[in-house]
Amino acid sequence: MVKKVRTVIWPAPAKSDLKEIYDFIKQQSPQNAEVVRKAIIDASKELPNYPLKYQKEYVIAKYSGRSFHYRVVKRRFKLIYEIGETTIRIEAVFDTKSDPAK
Repeated sequence: MVKKVRTVIWPAPAKSDLKEIYDFIKQQSPQNAEVVRKAIIDASKELPNYPLKYQKEYVIAKYSGRSFHYRVVKRRFKLIYEIGETTIRIEAVFDTKSDPAK
């Protein structure tokens, strides 16, 4: 059985989310901002090797038939992503404590 190799893609909106998190934390602690940024990026790099059976799944847009997964990083940051045939596309990154409506 051939293992599928998937590339992680960070579209502009997800990059912007990460920058907003970094900038917000940097106001209080530049060092912690870098630690969190690195942890989120490292977690995204691990997604291709993260067993699908352990990935939480929920459907954001039922009408489109797309299913999105999430991974919690450092107990409060969520990576929302979609798994394709050859890619893992990061759709959003957010701090679960900053805006409960998200």
